[in-house]
Amino acid sequence: MTADPMTETQPMAPGALPDLSDAPDEASPGGPPPASSLAFLADVEIDVTVELGRKRVSLSEVARLGVGSVIELDTLAGEPLVVYANGRRIATGEAVVVDGQFGVRIQEVMGGA
Repeated sequence: MTADPMTETQPMAPGALPDLSDAPDEASPGGPPPASSLAFLADVEIDVTVELGRKRVSLSEVARLGVGSVIELDTLAGEPLVVYANGRRIATGEAVVVDGQFGVRIQEVMGGA
């Protein structure tokens, strides 16, 4: 069985993502466009999801849920959280609290290669 290249992930070096600033485009003939040519994408919104864990349960178990019920997840305490952008895994991180709100501190960014 071969690995699916669409689901394989490898760590990406910090700063490897292009800067989407509004710098002027300076296209070089025959080469890839500079990162600044992606500036038009800076305002595109995407859905970001952070997965704490998963659990498969039967419909009868769901029907028995009530206030105070606990659902055990498949993730152990202390394991990295998985971050998705539009359903695609992009990073892992750890839960943090910032000004009373939950957040995720990114520990590893996935890259395709």
